[in-house]
Amino acid sequence: MTPKTEKLIRIGSRGSKLALFQAERAKTLIQSIRPSWQIEIVVIKTLGDIDRVNPLHKIGGKGAFVKNIEIALSKSEVDIAIHSLKDVTSKPVEGLEFTGFLNAEAITDAFIALTPYQKLSDLPPGSTVATGSLRRKALLKKYYPEIKTVEIRGNVDTRMEKLDRKEFHGILLSEAGLIRLGFKDRITQHFTPREFCPAPGQGVITLQTRIDDIELKQICNAISDPQQAVKSQIEIAFLEHLDFDCHSPLGAHALIKEDQVHLQVFLANQVMDKYLETDLIWELANAKNGALEAADHVIEWLKING
Repeated sequence: MTPKTEKLIRIGSRGSKLALFQAERAKTLIQSIRPSWQIEIVVIKTLGDIDRVNPLHKIGGKGAFVKNIEIALSKSEVDIAIHSLKDVTSKPVEGLEFTGFLNAEAITDAFIALTPYQKLSDLPPGSTVATGSLRRKALLKKYYPEIKTVEIRGNVDTRMEKLDRKEFHGILLSEAGLIRLGFKDRITQHFTPREFCPAPGQGVITLQTRIDDIELKQICNAISDPQQAVKSQIEIAFLEHLDFDCHSPLGAHALIKEDQVHLQVFLANQVMDKYLETDLIWELANAKNGALEAADHVIEWLKING
């Protein structure tokens, strides 16, 4: 007997192949709990999708990929918004909250090189590596100063096509995105977080709901990975207090070890000639206050070195 459809739930998502993959993953998980619900994915075009030419930090930072989706959620045009957590801004939106966190296949960056190269260290001086991330540019400048970076925008497929046309010698991308889109076999160099500090929230899929929608908040919480939720909420608190978006070359990666939070931080100043690399540790019982104190430490460093 076919179960009766109880209600329609609309998931707001960007229209890229990667975004739709992530929305489908969330849809499947929700339906595993509420099989009678009808769930549809509503594609919402964001400024980041419309403007694929200008550097991200010049068109509003990370908010360029989430603002229009959050507006639709606030207006009840959709019921759940889905984002890559690394794209969310440091400014919380009134009436909305992040209520679900899906763990990542990988949280690190990956490098794809043209043949015959494999690693960044294989590239001859003056070689070009494409990235649209200030953080990746800063890491390259610190560890591989002989390599030149070139700006790139667009979805993963477009970037891979440019690499195959040999417009540059290699490209840095999120490993999780490459795995989700079937490009895992193209990766020529993997990095550990210690080698290349990831962006806050990198690889994590987050679900956002209206604060007053108790039922959907509970559903999103139920499909969350519990430990990922704790780590992500720490990174969000850290970011909110910093009030950074894509305008600063920032990496941050939270780990839970027994009863302690370990936060790895990388930051460069605007001209990328001074770098902060540090590990901050505090008690898990003091998770949020510790995140705020960690952010204050970074702010003080930037005041002196920015």
